[in-house]
Amino acid sequence: MTAIGEGAFENNETLEKVSIPETVEFIGDNAFAGCKNLSQIRIFAEEPIKLGSASAGTRGEGTSNVFAEVDMETCVLYVPAGSKEKYEQADGWKEFKNIVEMESITLKNNKLAYCSDKNMDFSGREDVKAFVVTGYDYQGETSTIWLTRVKDIPAGTPIIVKGTAGTTYKIPIRLLLRLITRTC
Repeated sequence: MTAIGEGAFENNETLEKVSIPETVEFIGDNAFAGCKNLSQIRIFAEEPIKLGSASAGTRGEGTSNVFAEVDMETCVLYVPAGSKEKYEQADGWKEFKNIVEMESITLKNNKLAYCSDKNMDFSGREDVKAFVVTGYDYQGETSTIWLTRVKDIPAGTPIIVKGTAGTTYKIPIRLLLRLITRTC
C-alpha cells in the first residue's frame, strides 16, 4: 500500500486508532476528516508523509484538510525514533501537539527480557507479543511460569518480548506522567 485515498475514513466516528505503514507516501484529502474519536495515529514512515491539499513537491509541504475535526491537542501521533523533529516541522503534521517517538527493540533469539523506564504500548502490534510474569509454581525440578499478555505496560515493569528473531520492532512509548518506584 502506497497511499490512503481521498475521504477513505471520512466521518468515521468509531475510528479510535490507526497504524500507517512505512510504505505509504501520500494521504488524500479528507482521508480522516470528521474522525472525532481518533486518539492515536502510528506512523512508520521516517519522513513525513505528503498530505492531500499539499503543494506539489517533497513530502510534508503545504497545508492539508486530511485531519479536519480531529482533536490535534489530544490525539497522540507516534513516529519512528529520530523522526519527531521532522514531523514537528512538517505542514499538516506539526499541528499535532502530542508527537511521541517510538522506541526500537531488536530481538536476537525470538525473545528478549526487557525493562523500560517509560510506558510501552503494544496494542497495535500483532507481530510482537509482550508478557508479564504473573505467577509461578516451583516443584523440585519442574516449574511453571504464568505469563499474561499485555498491551500497555507501566514504566519500570520487567517484560518478556516475543517475536521474530533478528527483527526490529518500533514500539510506541510515553513519558512518565507520575513517579513509579518499581525497579527492574
